[in-house]
Amino acid sequence: MVVPLDERQVNDCNASAIASANRAGGWPSCPVHHDGNRIVRKATGRIYRDSEGRTRRERPVLRSPATSVTPDDAPRHVTINDPVARINYVLDPLRKTARKFSFPSPPERVSRAKTGAPPPPSARTVTERRQITTEPLGTETIEGLEAQGTRHTITIPAGQQGNDLAIQLIDEQWYSPALREVVLSKHNDPRFGETVRRLTNISLEEPDASLFEIPPDYTVEELQPVNKPESVP
Repeated sequence: MVVPLDERQVNDCNASAIASANRAGGWPSCPVHHDGNRIVRKATGRIYRDSEGRTRRERPVLRSPATSVTPDDAPRHVTINDPVARINYVLDPLRKTARKFSFPSPPERVSRAKTGAPPPPSARTVTERRQITTEPLGTETIEGLEAQGTRHTITIPAGQQGNDLAIQLIDEQWYSPALREVVLSKHNDPRFGETVRRLTNISLEEPDASLFEIPPDYTVEELQPVNKPESVP
C-alpha cells in the first residue's frame, strides 16, 4: 500500500482545525491557565510513504511566540527514512545540507525464555506506580477509512508528584488497518493541555520518487553508524 498522507492537527480547545494537502500534519497544544485563559498553537506538516516503505516527514519548527505555522513556512524539519537501505537523512532546506545516518543490520536476538533471565523492572513503574487501564472504543469511519479505537488512561495517585488529587492522562488512538496508520490521536494531560493529531486529505497514489531523494544541490554529511539497542522479546 502506498500512502502520501495529509495530516491535520485539530485543536479541540476552540473546536477549530487546520489542514493542508497531501498528508499534512499539525501539532497544536492548548494549555489552560489558572485564570481560565487558553493559549492555542497550531502547526501543519506533511508525511509521505511509498510502496517500498520509505517515508518523508516535513514539520515546521515552532517558533515562540508564533501561534500558527504551515508547512510552507521556514524553517522546516525534514526527515527521510529508508528501512530497506537502513538509512536516515535529516535535511535542512535553508542551508541545503543533509545529514546521513546509517544503521547496521540488527544482531540475532536471544529470547529471555531461553536464557531464563527475568525482565528488568521498569524504573517508572517502580518509582511512580502509575495505574494504567485500556478500553476498546469499537470501530468508526474516519476520513473515509475504517478505524479501530483504543483509550489508555494513566492515573497518577494523589501525592505522587505533590498533587492533592489524582491526575489522569488520557491517550486515545484510532488505527486504520488498511492504511496501517493511526488516523486520529488525542492526548489529554491536565497539566499541559490537549494535543490532537488527525490525518486528512489522504491519498493512496504513489508519491513522487524524488521526495525520497536528496536534491543534487545539497551537501551530504555522512555520520557514524548508529547502533540502536534491540528489544528482546
